[in-house]
Amino acid sequence: MTDELCTFIRCKGLEFMESGIYNFNKRLHLCTRLLIGHLFESAASICFIHHGALLIKSNL
Repeated sequence: MTDELCTFIRCKGLEFMESGIYNFNKRLHLCTRLLIGHLFESAASICFIHHGALLIKSNL
């Protein structure tokens, strides 16, 4: 192989790796945002249930 072809293949491999890392980070960022959203919803539900239980207990 010529030096130019080897350089081209190395550059294309690097671009492929960088795009793969970018796509992975993009998916990870989306999953992290979804996970945080679910955690906030769960925390809100737990607080709501706990607050409701306290109200019921105080009315007894």
